[in-house]
Amino acid sequence: MKKDLDSAITDRMESWDADLKVDGPHKDRLKKLISGDNEDLDQIYGLADLSVLRDRFLSTYQHLEQNYIQTVPPPQPSLTMSRASSEPPRSGSSHIPTRVELLRATSGTLEPRELKLLEMAHEFQEKLENNGKTEVSIWQLNMHFTRFAEDPLGALLHCSALCNESAKRSPEERQMKKTSTFSFLRQLGLEQYAFALEDKGFKFWADLKSLSKEDIEKHGKMSELEAKICHAVLTNDTARYDLLRLFHKPEFQDVMEFFSEWFPQSSALEARKFAVELTDALGQTEFSCFQIQSYLREAKGPVEAINGLEEGLVTLKKAEMSRKRPEEKLAVEENQTTSWVGGWLESIGLQTYTCKFTEQAIETREDLLGAPIDHGTLQEMGVQKIGDRCKIMRAVAKERG
Repeated sequence: MKKDLDSAITDRMESWDADLKVDGPHKDRLKKLISGDNEDLDQIYGLADLSVLRDRFLSTYQHLEQNYIQTVPPPQPSLTMSRASSEPPRSGSSHIPTRVELLRATSGTLEPRELKLLEMAHEFQEKLENNGKTEVSIWQLNMHFTRFAEDPLGALLHCSALCNESAKRSPEERQMKKTSTFSFLRQLGLEQYAFALEDKGFKFWADLKSLSKEDIEKHGKMSELEAKICHAVLTNDTARYDLLRLFHKPEFQDVMEFFSEWFPQSSALEARKFAVELTDALGQTEFSCFQIQSYLREAKGPVEAINGLEEGLVTLKKAEMSRKRPEEKLAVEENQTTSWVGGWLESIGLQTYTCKFTEQAIETREDLLGAPIDHGTLQEMGVQKIGDRCKIMRAVAKERG
């Protein structure tokens, strides 16, 4: 409960999560909120009035051109508006006025563009209303309109995400999730060393905090530079803010700026779309600055960066499920190259086809010489390039000779 929070807790929360260990905007805002030293938060912390929901929607999108507003789907005639007017329906009339009819009568405007915006603003208000009030703060409202600037339909369709009531949280959401060693290293692009540290008993990032740089290098089998990066973040070394910044999880505006910096020829609309796809309703993302910028560095262009997000920036849950020990891969490669046919193929620079031969039980020199190796057989085995097939056949002929 809120009453259980005191200013002393801000000194202990660094041990809860790796993101709270490192100084940054999330940690600073949380400390101010808990300590009560939140003069700059007071104005945005309070809940919005119902009229503010509607008025903010109108003020955010009233500048849009008419041809843009016209692309918004027309309102459904069956919708009625219960709060648009205090004037009751005329007695004896069986007709229930639609929302648009009420708006036309009460707003004094006949312009289609303005009527559509009014219709959407009232629907926005009603979606966020619960028993005559709302649980949405000014801060949440500001972030929502920042995420969906220039997009009134998006703001309307996604506004329900702001109503995440505590009572509706699942048991899983209420559980504190410890930051794993894999998750911690992944934010720095060093997840390949997670298995080595886990095998030494360091399952969570909290287990790493007591390690020296030399211990991290030794147990994680890292280079000196990589161990130095980990140690700087684990100790919140403010002298290396450049490294701490890489570990930070950026907010919505930061993500937009990253996109625009990497693709200066892109539009603000593209940058916003990228940031919306990467963040939740509160503008938060699970990816670090390092992960996002590394992804953008590899992208060929703004369109590719937006469309490739699902595969290029894999969520932590998916990444954990797809983990494979690097030793297992090395063992397979060693088995392939230690077989006679693997070494033979490696001698002609075609070791990538080793598995094609071993799958057909061709592993020894005798197996190879007894097999009917020709273009048709090789093609069926999966050797599609004519040049590679010719190279293999010449080597077979040489072996037979």
